[in-house]
Amino acid sequence: MSNSNSPGLTALTAVLSSSNAAAHVIRRDTYASPGALGFIFPAPRSYNATSSGTRPCGVAEVSATRDYIPLNGGNLYLLSQTKVENIQVNFANSKDPKDQSDFENLGMAMTGLTAGDTCFPLPDFTDHGLTLGDKITLQIAYATEDNSGSKLYQCADIELISAHDYEAPAYTCTNTSTIWSDSDASPTSSVVTTVTVAASSGKVGPLAAGWIGAVVALAVAALALGLAYYWGLLMFKSRRSGKLRYSGGPDPLQLHSQPNLSADDISLHRRTTVDHKGPL
Repeated sequence: MSNSNSPGLTALTAVLSSSNAAAHVIRRDTYASPGALGFIFPAPRSYNATSSGTRPCGVAEVSATRDYIPLNGGNLYLLSQTKVENIQVNFANSKDPKDQSDFENLGMAMTGLTAGDTCFPLPDFTDHGLTLGDKITLQIAYATEDNSGSKLYQCADIELISAHDYEAPAYTCTNTSTIWSDSDASPTSSVVTTVTVAASSGKVGPLAAGWIGAVVALAVAALALGLAYYWGLLMFKSRRSGKLRYSGGPDPLQLHSQPNLSADDISLHRRTTVDHKGPL
């Protein structure tokens, strides 16, 4: 192959490489009106206010492209433009779910939100039986304060990838919304949002079970070490007390090794021993 073709091949290789790299790059798309509450990331399907009350996704078509989310959980970024309540985050293990029964709750719910940004972590999708490469649909369902009896819906299409292939979004998740309740007269703004994350079932996930087992094992080990230390301390004090009983009188070992010797006999014995140290 001649060298004249090298620049073209190099350029083609560069284009292919950049397109493959960009496949896992997450972009932020700004939407002027994602509804009273809507997705910022992952990007939502097209929004139509007149059909937003139609389940499951406001009759919006599947997105042409899907955002990538790590299988073990990423961040969900929402924007509320007014007070909303009874918020649920659901998912469907389907590329294009057609019925609300296709969805199940991710174990994430909020009583209500004031206007502002809300960012919180998604759970580990393996706990819901999902695997790498699954193309699923996320859904937020909520009601507005002035029409709490009617639910509104919005969906986002994602693909689950490994954390190794994941590239974090080029923006920072912020929390400027606040949780509110019916008794709040004037909720405080610009406070970090508190999000209730509950288990989606009564089962404990493998990761949680592992942590629980580790904590129990450490607690048992610490208790055993504490008992051993306490027992050793008692034995040490007992032996020390036995030795102190002889501190008031002569050493019984010395009396046994030199029986029936007077003070003069002991002095003579010591002197004779010293005299024998010289050369004979």
